[in-house]
Amino acid sequence: MAGRALIADEESTLDPPTILRCIEVIDQRAEGLKAKGMSSASFFFGVTNVLIVTWCFGVMPQHFWIVYIFETLILFPIRWKNAAAAKPLSEVLYWLDFCWFCNFSMNIVLIIYVIDAYFNFPCMSFLMALDAIHVRKFLFCMFFGIQGPLLGAVGALGNALVFHDANNTVSVFIHLCPSLLAYTLRWHREEVLAAWPGLFELDYFKEVSPWVDVYRNAAIAYVIWWVLYSVWLQFSMDMPSKGYDTVFHLMMRGPNPVGPLLSWSPEESSQRAARNDFTRGSAVLYMVFHSMAVLPAILLSVLCWLSQAFHAFFCLAMTLAAIYKGSKRYAYFILESYLGEMRREFAAFVKPASALP
Repeated sequence: MAGRALIADEESTLDPPTILRCIEVIDQRAEGLKAKGMSSASFFFGVTNVLIVTWCFGVMPQHFWIVYIFETLILFPIRWKNAAAAKPLSEVLYWLDFCWFCNFSMNIVLIIYVIDAYFNFPCMSFLMALDAIHVRKFLFCMFFGIQGPLLGAVGALGNALVFHDANNTVSVFIHLCPSLLAYTLRWHREEVLAAWPGLFELDYFKEVSPWVDVYRNAAIAYVIWWVLYSVWLQFSMDMPSKGYDTVFHLMMRGPNPVGPLLSWSPEESSQRAARNDFTRGSAVLYMVFHSMAVLPAILLSVLCWLSQAFHAFFCLAMTLAAIYKGSKRYAYFILESYLGEMRREFAAFVKPASALP
């Protein structure tokens, strides 16, 4: 039925210039998709990457932490390159957001543990002293606690698993994979300890109080980031004028509850979004809403600690949500995007589908 909407009325003719223009429009659309990464090679590597991650998680959960580090080493430089080249505003400051902060921190800690366990570096001796005050337990519970907000963000932010698009792949990775890693360490502890003796010390699980250790430690990490980011944001309101976008400005340009609370009319909100002209008060409210979303979401991590079934269901649900969002993107690319370009180009000659016999 949608295709019939492109049928011209009886008085029009399909002359050669019109046909050539149709071909040109389709070619421009195809080139636009290629510029965003759609190619057989990128699709191949994207699908292969997903299959490898899935296979390692299911078959070799004791080694999944290695996959997590290698994925970071491969995907993050690609994302940085794309972020730096983004137009009209660079997106490198997105890396200051909480999700990126968590992933960087987890990778740093894992790498430090590897160095401490397998390389006799004198500078690593301080870790032995830190372990005496249960720093490993604190860090593990902290990282386990922050997985709830990260995993919930897959659904809340509409992350889409788009195989050919590195930016979308990284977005899914930083929100989904920390929880997969937490799952392997929590529920496959014996396999991890047997495979990597001396690397992980996960013998304190019976001592963990979910409501104290998991929730409190994650909340401490979040509050530290929240304070630092809030202060930085107050001095960074003009970053778009300097050529840099921030997650705050990105979110404020979309639907948000901040404008009505500041008595901004829809017209004023639209004008501010077009100019990236937001107030420091709006930044404060944005961070308040951010905390109201993250702090309750840490409770999901507590439930993940208490129940393997809930943890598995939560991971599966968010994975399926990302796949579904990705399928909608591909349905648009294949079924609608070319047709939409043609409709816009030849709007004067197109009959609405409802007007056709």
